[in-house]
Amino acid sequence: MTMKKILVKDFSKSSTDFSRQDYEDIVLALQYYGHCYYTLDEPEISDAEYDKLYRLLIEVEKLHNDWILPDSPSLKIGGEVRKVFESVKHDPPMMSLDNITEETQLIEFHERVFKTLKLSDKNKNTFLYHAEPKFDGLAIDLIYKNGILVSGSTRGDGDTGEDITHNIKTVRNIPLKLMIDHAPELLSIRGECVMTYEAFDALNKELEKNEKKLFANPRNAAAGSLRQQDSKIAASRDLYFFPYSIGKVIENESSASHLSCPKTQAEIYKTYFPALGFKVSPEIKSGNINDIADHFRLIMERRSLLKFDIDGIVVKVNDIGLWESLGITSKYPRYAIAYKFPARSAITKLLDVSFQTGRTGIVTPVAHLKPVNVGGVMIRRASLHNMREIERLNVHIGDMVEVIRAGDVIPKVESLVEHDVQNAKLIKAPENCPECHEKLVVEDIFLRCVNRNCRGRKVASLKYFASKDGLDIDGLGAEWIEKLYDLKKINDFCDIFYLNEEALTGIDGMGEILRQNMLRSISEKKNITLEVFIKSLGITNVGARISELIAENYQSLDEIISTSQEQFNEIHEIGPIIAQSLYEYFHDEENIRVIKKLLKSGFTVIAPEKKSLTDLPLKGEVFVFTGTLTGLKRDEAQKLVKKLGAKTGASISSQTTCLVYGENAGSKLKKADEASIKKMSEEEFINLLNQLSGDKGNT
Repeated sequence: MTMKKILVKDFSKSSTDFSRQDYEDIVLALQYYGHCYYTLDEPEISDAEYDKLYRLLIEVEKLHNDWILPDSPSLKIGGEVRKVFESVKHDPPMMSLDNITEETQLIEFHERVFKTLKLSDKNKNTFLYHAEPKFDGLAIDLIYKNGILVSGSTRGDGDTGEDITHNIKTVRNIPLKLMIDHAPELLSIRGECVMTYEAFDALNKELEKNEKKLFANPRNAAAGSLRQQDSKIAASRDLYFFPYSIGKVIENESSASHLSCPKTQAEIYKTYFPALGFKVSPEIKSGNINDIADHFRLIMERRSLLKFDIDGIVVKVNDIGLWESLGITSKYPRYAIAYKFPARSAITKLLDVSFQTGRTGIVTPVAHLKPVNVGGVMIRRASLHNMREIERLNVHIGDMVEVIRAGDVIPKVESLVEHDVQNAKLIKAPENCPECHEKLVVEDIFLRCVNRNCRGRKVASLKYFASKDGLDIDGLGAEWIEKLYDLKKINDFCDIFYLNEEALTGIDGMGEILRQNMLRSISEKKNITLEVFIKSLGITNVGARISELIAENYQSLDEIISTSQEQFNEIHEIGPIIAQSLYEYFHDEENIRVIKKLLKSGFTVIAPEKKSLTDLPLKGEVFVFTGTLTGLKRDEAQKLVKKLGAKTGASISSQTTCLVYGENAGSKLKKADEASIKKMSEEEFINLLNQLSGDKGNT
């Protein structure tokens, strides 16, 4: 059984000249290239060539919506929204594994296997097991019918899980179509969906910037991503799937004659899964029980070098034919066991708790610990997140607490271990800001300093502005920001661009080379795109994606400053909370003063490339969509009108110029009539797009 090879054709012709067969060929080509890249780690074409081919696919699918195949790579981008997750019955049930933590327990497992199978002791050193990584993610059941992915669900309680197919389809290395001809009539593949450490860190940084709750570890991040109602969120996160077993197979005549049924777990990993198009972990081992024990020790040593979080290995009897004889208990199969690593945690004393003020005024508690080694790292401080978390943990100063490195990276107080009844002190929420001593305001679970001149807020804002998440000014790190602020060299971010030789001369620790490098780095950041500038301001709830949307919808800072809260809210993906944050920031007199001062320094915000009215036939129009569109998806319709110069809104407002309605249209139709707003059926809308496409050659 080998992976199906694709003979890639020349796709240099225009998308308007594509036949249905051409379209199917490009889908196959992209599937093949994607498989080489994401599964085999052996790319056959450059990223630029792949992107060019992918853009061509999107163009063809826009022109021929009825051609779109259920396994088209375009489905990986997300966009489907589900309000409720349906239940999915697992057949057979997805069972848990019994687990062990000691090598003596592994030997006991080995003894039980031999006793149950009534094997001779002389075969103990030749009896084979298979070891595979125990990924710490979300267990998933994939269902393929005739080779096409039709369902993806969570493990749930083992018998019934949640249908998250819309999110599963966005996971980059899950094939939408199996890479073989003559696929089984039905095939279920079980495995684990995980997130890389790198992606986990990036996601938490973005959440922290936007003052949202952080994920505790990569497992929670993967699970949270896959349980989103909007599949765009899952698509934006770096998720991977690793299969570990076959659930059920119903073969038809053609598949039975082409697929060889694997007889061992090693064969499933080395031959079966790769042939179907799945990526498998290289951290596997077949051998006797002593080999497996050695492999466990090796993997534990190499754990910190892996891209994904694993919490042990799974040991299975290699011969699948013996599984039925070994049987199952009410909870666990007897042919497999999870051999888990010691936890990366430690117990230490909580010495004190301090509070720090962030750039938006949120005041967070920080645990000061008696130094303790956790997974090779000496931990002295750890997050306590907020006062509600302190109450939940019921920890006091002086208590013994368990500290973990969440995702093996972020130190966090996990639990109370022992309460010091006699000496423990209650952790009290501060009434005043630890930096400026102004009265704090309670906002839900947060404490906030509302003094805009607070040193803590200003220094944190300056650090963010200069950081990699902001303008990325090389050489102007957090320590120098604090020092320059305390020396009254800078007060607001605009002051950074007024720094010169004179201002930086005579400062302790700053020599000639450092001074010149810092000034050069600042000068290099004097011409910044609108998107990067908006992101660097650190506006509450406004991260990279919202900054990108703002840059797509506006040509200049002046346009943004003159925009109403209602107009911000009309931008697709921007809700009322973000709209309020944007409006309040750009209608604050002090913020505008700082921005104007910045622009006088020679700093330039580069506007997006402006197209002529001829290139943008719908410029000035604001489209709202209602009802069910049958010919194309709503987000596709919105993208098409945006490409032609229009803006889109979520609801009818005074700015709306056209309402496009589909089946089962609701109250927006009546509102459009009352406001005398132009209406257009889906058919009329598609005709308009075709007309504009004809005028332009393509849209």
